[in-house]
Amino acid sequence: MNESQTIRTDMIRQSKNPTYSALFGIAIFQGLIGLGGWTLYSVQHHFGVFEWLVTFSGAFFLALAIFARFQRLPAALIGCALYATYLGYQAFLGIAYLLDGFLLVKLPVVILLLYAVITAFRRAPATPNATGNA
Repeated sequence: MNESQTIRTDMIRQSKNPTYSALFGIAIFQGLIGLGGWTLYSVQHHFGVFEWLVTFSGAFFLALAIFARFQRLPAALIGCALYATYLGYQAFLGIAYLLDGFLLVKLPVVILLLYAVITAFRRAPATPNATGNA
């Protein structure tokens, strides 16, 4: 392996951010679920504000994933707060809403959010660069 390949490999290794990865995974997952819901139900039912928020929740989590590249813990905690609000609203509507699709949709998102928070706590703060600035 030559020197340029070693430098690129080191840069890739250093740029790993599991909090970003978890939030990006949620963004893709929520985006696919939202797109599926929009294509299936928007023709039959009138979409209200809440339905549109759920449909575009992937965009919110994508923004949080990008934010996690710079601030891991706040991004993970904001994601947890948003999803907890969503689950709380569903519980308020009725336990049937909360349990609908729990294993298939909600449980994987909750697991990824917990992973994002845990990895955000475990990751060391940004290391100073060559000039000594953070």
